[in-house]
Amino acid sequence: MLSPSASAALLETPTQLAAHYGKPLDIEGNSKTGGTYTYRWKRLTIVVHVIEHRSRDERYFHRDNTPLTTGEIQALLDLNALGHAWRRNTDAEQLRWRRSDSKAVAHYDEIHETHVLQISTSNYETWPNEPKTPNQALERTADRRESLLSMTSTLKSEAQLALVSDRSACSR
Repeated sequence: MLSPSASAALLETPTQLAAHYGKPLDIEGNSKTGGTYTYRWKRLTIVVHVIEHRSRDERYFHRDNTPLTTGEIQALLDLNALGHAWRRNTDAEQLRWRRSDSKAVAHYDEIHETHVLQISTSNYETWPNEPKTPNQALERTADRRESLLSMTSTLKSEAQLALVSDRSACSR
């Protein structure tokens, strides 16, 4: 059984995560502001997505891909409760929970036999599928801005053409 007091929780910093789990096995992305951190702790592999210096998504699974026990799932939910109760969605086919303050959600996939418990901040769902560091997020914004400018200049040219066409029609 896992001991909640010995583990890290959502919204912790990489330094706090390392204090609980030890040095990460792997870090992808910017280790100072965000990225994906992989830890091995007890029987678990833990993959943590850090955005803006805080853990926003944590995925827990056994290294041998065996299912998590009900007790392990409950201990990990308790760890991430942060003083709030978890409410199970009984309408869902899969195991899903929402924290009573609505600031976190959890999902355990049994159907695809991945046996991964994912616990995320609620607003993590609105971020892109692959969490972005602040610079990468700005690049996406710059790309959208460039597309918007391109579209705007095309519309502007078409509008000018329409005005010229109208003027020539009016002057006849």
